[in-house]
Amino acid sequence: SFFAGISTYCRDRLKDYIPHRSRQISWLPPAAKTSDLPSPSKDSKPLRLLYLGRLVRQHKCVHRLHGLAIELEKLKTPFTLTIIGEGPERESLESDFQSSNFSKKKIKFLGKISNDLLPGLLNAQDIILSVSNTEGSPNSILEGMGAGLCPVAMDIDSGLRDFIVHNHNGIIVEQENTQGMANAIKELDQNRSRLNSFKIMAHKSIASEFTVTSQISKLHSLILKS
Repeated sequence: SFFAGISTYCRDRLKDYIPHRSRQISWLPPAAKTSDLPSPSKDSKPLRLLYLGRLVRQHKCVHRLHGLAIELEKLKTPFTLTIIGEGPERESLESDFQSSNFSKKKIKFLGKISNDLLPGLLNAQDIILSVSNTEGSPNSILEGMGAGLCPVAMDIDSGLRDFIVHNHNGIIVEQENTQGMANAIKELDQNRSRLNSFKIMAHKSIASEFTVTSQISKLHSLILKS
């Protein structure tokens, strides 16, 4: 009866594929829970970075996290990186960090965690990272923003710009630009008021448009129209 694209990019591609059904094609993005207002990032603390997702090389490009950490070390930017998720690249990624003498305190692999633990872990971070080269719609970014984290992401065609407005509620860098991502994180470290503003705006963006309630309402409207 109708088609729903998970991103505006997917919606528009659907319209290109089946133009005779274009009036029955809508955008229905994923939803995220929202937490209380984010806690401010303190100047005296290292930046708390988070990666949330499958540990795979294809599409997710998780090997870039190691390169990012090395660039941040060169820039003398204090940080911790928490990695949540499992996948075939975990062993290789852990080995890369160990070979570069990163401590387990600085780079934390938590593996797969239960859903009830996730909100607390999200709230304990400052920045949510995406280093993917393709996505349908980046759920981890949505979840992080809903918890009041500032997104710093490599640009992709689909989904990302539906949520992130560059230099308003997060940072978008060019695809594959690990050094540019490190520079952006360094700037946020040096300007915590800017970082905290991004965190607040990221949270507001999700709370105003991408809650579970709002997405159920959109789906309900689509069903009634069909």
